[in-house]
Amino acid sequence: MLADLKAYFKGHRQKEWTAELSQYVSFALSWMRPRLQVPLQTGELPPDASLLQGFRACSCGSTRKRISRGLWQKAQPAFEEAIARYHLPATASVTEVNAYLRGSTNPALGTRFQIYVDLLGAPNQIQTRSYKNEYFVVLTPSPAPLADDIRHGYLHYQLDPLAVPLCARAQ
Repeated sequence: MLADLKAYFKGHRQKEWTAELSQYVSFALSWMRPRLQVPLQTGELPPDASLLQGFRACSCGSTRKRISRGLWQKAQPAFEEAIARYHLPATASVTEVNAYLRGSTNPALGTRFQIYVDLLGAPNQIQTRSYKNEYFVVLTPSPAPLADDIRHGYLHYQLDPLAVPLCARAQ
């Protein structure tokens, strides 16, 4: 199993670390969706995620689940610490946008804004994605939480639905 994963990663290397991380972020956000959400169809997948369709076969299985559970138990305190560092800045960013727009954090029906902290990515990176009505911000470790980037992603989440009907009417 480990040899298969190593071969898969080697075969999908990118020239830049940012592009390499980006494809796996897209894969995770579009393929590894919560069971309650409607899965994206193959034609709706981002191009970089669709290139990794074979990764699902490499990353499935009871051995992977058993290994992942043990690793997660060891890594969980580090994730909780990182999430705690981002909690206040993220909450402040969302509150600031809501106050400015005179809105609330109650999502519109069928929409979602989610922030993920990726401790394995290269430092000081932010990845934002929107798939259908779901908006994601993925942050990697940084000396100071990237509150401006969280605010920017949340602004898109709040304002994009307002702009789409205007664009549709203009056509």
